Amino acid sequence: MAPAVLFHADVDDWLLVGFEHLRGRTASLAPGSPDLRAVAAVMARLSTITAPDLRPLRERWTLTNAWNNLAETNPEVVEGWDVHRLADHAALITELVDGSCLLHTDMHGDQFLIDGTGAAHVIDWALPARGAAWVDGAFLVLRLIEAGHLPEDAERWAQRLPSFSDVDAETTMNAFSAFIAGLWTTWAVSGKPPAGAAHRARLAMNYATYRFGEGASQAR
Repeated sequence: MAPAVLFHADVDDWLLVGFEHLRGRTASLAPGSPDLRAVAAVMARLSTITAPDLRPLRERWTLTNAWNNLAETNPEVVEGWDVHRLADHAALITELVDGSCLLHTDMHGDQFLIDGTGAAHVIDWALPARGAAWVDGAFLVLRLIEAGHLPEDAERWAQRLPSFSDVDAETTMNAFSAFIAGLWTTWAVSGKPPAGAAHRARLAMNYATYRFGEGASQAR
């Protein structure tokens, strides 16, 4: 499922990990791509793996008041949005992400290598966590939309994954979209935004608009 770990060592404040080299190409998430079947297969495998010793994702995803903070510090960014409604949904995320599964938490097309047999492998395990199995599939919804899928088609694809079989998709995706839009927008307006933060913020805000429809914005 992923490149094998060949060695690891603690060096000062760094954890250095060496992986085996895999030959392959990055996956295409575009509509109609044959890679989508391989990506779904490896995602199904990933959702069966537990990681009891990893730090829980709920301990990282604590910025549930991002919308209220943005309203105070950068009101122009959330102008017209129903901040209180989005904040209420985002506040549910800490409970919803709790779980025992191994999570990647940074899923996009470049994180999958397609080998010569057509199988997908997951790479770049810089941000692993323990949590609910649906999380990585939810991240892929954003990336599928980015790759050209309609939001409803992207959700339909992700919700066919085994990790979504026992969740309330409506509640879950509302909470996820509200939380991620607030989080990524907070990063985008920070003094030193990480690379690509503005693009991710736009992607997440557009998805939140789709999720909440006309109720997402007071101006509509």
